[in-house]
Amino acid sequence: MIVRPLLFVVLLICSSVATSAEGPRFALTRADRLEYHSAEDLAVWELQGFYGGDLHKVWWKAEGDAGAGASDESSFQLLYSRAVSAYFDVQAGAAFEDHITDNDLAVVVGLAGVMPYHIEIDAAVFLTDHGDLLFRGEMEREILLSQRLLLLPRIRLHASLQDIADRQTDRGINDAAIELRLGYKAHHKIVPYVGVSWQRTYGSAGRALRDAGEDDSVTSLIAGVRFWF
Repeated sequence: MIVRPLLFVVLLICSSVATSAEGPRFALTRADRLEYHSAEDLAVWELQGFYGGDLHKVWWKAEGDAGAGASDESSFQLLYSRAVSAYFDVQAGAAFEDHITDNDLAVVVGLAGVMPYHIEIDAAVFLTDHGDLLFRGEMEREILLSQRLLLLPRIRLHASLQDIADRQTDRGINDAAIELRLGYKAHHKIVPYVGVSWQRTYGSAGRALRDAGEDDSVTSLIAGVRFWF
């Protein structure tokens, strides 16, 4: 597979973008989710940031979860991002995905941006070092209820474009989540929040949970904070 050599290509491109002579350059780091899920006794994090100009950027994305009784999962992506319009970027790079590839690498190609009605989307296809083709996407909208209160609905979807027997993964939707958070702007860059999350596992993995006497869906109360700088 070309996944491992691609990592070095991504590093070269990102280094070139970071040192290019393109106009003013900016940097941003933000924590979209630092939170606790009650039903699974789980800590969850999702952080990302970029460095670059209006046209070319280097993006990094990190997410994962850890908790008692759960298998720890984490992900890190390093991406070259190219603006294709005022609202969307095409992104490509490499990812270390321990929950997708059992501690291996994947090629990532995706699209991130803002749709009408200020709906943020982040969707990507992953080609793993084992030849597996996977999809991950999410949509989120920030709805202002007042100057300080905001509502944050979010939908997440993971899918496989093929059967993966050794991972009990069928072609189609693997798991999905619908979440709703209520945040309070304690500071213009700090938003603590509470909310609720519903998640369901589909396919062979869902059947395995039911056969073991467990639910294939989980509803959890969540509490956390998001910030950026």
